[in-house]
Amino acid sequence: MPMAKVGDIEIYFSREGTGLPILFIGGLSAGQQLWAPVVEYLKHEYECITFDNRGIGKSSKPPSGYTIPDLTQDTLGLLDSMSISRTHVVGMSLGGLIGQDMALKRPEIIGGLVLVGSFAKTSPRGDLVQETRKILQKRLEPYEYFLVQATWMFAPDTLGKPGFAEEYARKAASNPHPQARHAFEQLADGVKQFDLRAKLKDIKKPTRVVVGEEDIMATPSQSRVLAEGIPGAEMMVLSGLGHFLTSEDPKGLAECINDFLKRVDAREIGSR
Repeated sequence: MPMAKVGDIEIYFSREGTGLPILFIGGLSAGQQLWAPVVEYLKHEYECITFDNRGIGKSSKPPSGYTIPDLTQDTLGLLDSMSISRTHVVGMSLGGLIGQDMALKRPEIIGGLVLVGSFAKTSPRGDLVQETRKILQKRLEPYEYFLVQATWMFAPDTLGKPGFAEEYARKAASNPHPQARHAFEQLADGVKQFDLRAKLKDIKKPTRVVVGEEDIMATPSQSRVLAEGIPGAEMMVLSGLGHFLTSEDPKGLAECINDFLKRVDAREIGSR
C-alpha cells in the first residue's frame, strides 16, 4: 500500500500514468477516489497523483491538526517525500484552498494552478451548510446523510436523473474509509477561518478558476473573486453543473484541465 511518512502521520497516495505530474487535492469529506473519473481521461498524458488528506481514507486520522495550513504542510511534505520539485496542482473546494496556500508558500513547486469549485473566503450560507452537516452527521444514518447532502452538491438537472441521488448516497455510505467525524468538524471550522482575499494578488502562478453554474457551495460570485484577485487568472463557468464536477461531468472537467495545462507547459517551454 503506497504510504508516505509526513511528519507524525502517514499519507496514502496513488500515482497513475506517465508524463508531467498533476497533483489532485480533494475537498472536505472527499478522499482520493473523488478524482478517479477525471484521472481516467488524463493519465495517458500526465502522471496523476491523488491522495487522502489527513483524517480521511487510508491516511492517518490524528486527533488534531485540521487547519488549512496543517493540510498544506502535509501536501508539501508528500511532494517532498516523492522528490517532486515541480507539479501542476488541481484543487477542488477545500483542495483549492490548499492549492492557494501552496502557491503562496512554495510557488516554485507549482506549474499551473486549477481551482475547482473553490473560494478565497467562505460565505455565510456556506458556513451554515457546514454547521448543518455537522448536525446531520450526528443524527442520520450514512445513507440518509449523503442523500440529504446530494441536494447541496449537485445541480438540479443532475438530481433530476432517475436514481442518481440514491446511487450517490449508496456509494458514499458504503465507503469503508470515511472521514472521521472529528476531522470533518475541525476542518469545517478551519475552512470558516480561511481568508486569503488580501493575498490573492501575491499568487503569481498561471491560474484557471473553474466553477459550476449551479454551485451553491462555492458560488460563481466567489469564484469571480478568485479570478479577479489572482493576477492573470482566467475563469470558466460550466453550464448546468453543481459542486461535484468530478461526478457530474468528469470528461468535461478533464478537458478543461488539460486545455489549460497544455498552454501553461507550452508557454514555459517557449520561455526557455
